[in-house]
Amino acid sequence: MLFFILKKVIKLFPVVLLFINGFLLSFLLIGCVDTSKQYSNVYLIKLEYNQTSPLFANVNAAYKSANSSTELATMSITIGYMGVCVKVSENLSCTTFKSLDTFSNVSGVSIIPTKAKVMTPQLDLVKLAKSFNKICHPRILMAAIIMDLVLLVILCYCSIPLMPGKPALHICASALAFCNSLLWGLGAMLQQESVFTTSKIVGDSAMGVISATIGTRASAISWVAFTFQLVVTIACVVDVFQDIGAKQNKIGQKC
Repeated sequence: MLFFILKKVIKLFPVVLLFINGFLLSFLLIGCVDTSKQYSNVYLIKLEYNQTSPLFANVNAAYKSANSSTELATMSITIGYMGVCVKVSENLSCTTFKSLDTFSNVSGVSIIPTKAKVMTPQLDLVKLAKSFNKICHPRILMAAIIMDLVLLVILCYCSIPLMPGKPALHICASALAFCNSLLWGLGAMLQQESVFTTSKIVGDSAMGVISATIGTRASAISWVAFTFQLVVTIACVVDVFQDIGAKQNKIGQKC
């Protein structure tokens, strides 16, 4: 009896992992679309003015001369796959990339004098956030979530006793799980490379006035989800070999 229960639990383990995996990836996708901490704290990268920079005083002076609130000098912008959160003082506002123009009050500044009559902002965190969305797009993440859901349906069907067509579905599930592991492995690597490169380029190009911090939660979610996907792939392959073994045993008994 104990062996039977243990066997059923092992069979359901990939289903549970896939459910958690889909939840984690969905959570990563909707990070920074709401002001709740569980969403706003899941970001890929955070941009803010570096208060330890020698030029930070220029940022303060620029906002003051532009008749803007000097609190904007201490603002931070966190960027996710589909949304952006702006924190000014203790006020936090979040929106999607499509509605990013609603942050028009969070203007950029020019800290180096120019001869141009029209001063174009040299430092603009909102524009940087817009540019990052073009670098790190959620297409791969969305595809991985869809494949996860399809695989979850297949494994749930296979976990029901006496259902027909399980061997063929086990092969299909193995192929799908393998493809999804490759897909999200690529997605996680591209995400890490995009965030790491942006954090280096932004700091250097802004002469250290802007600091970029990598979101550790989003990074952890990405790699945990990839690990779960690998475990599910291995479990699906084991099911295929078990089906082959069972088929050979039946042939042997008939002979």
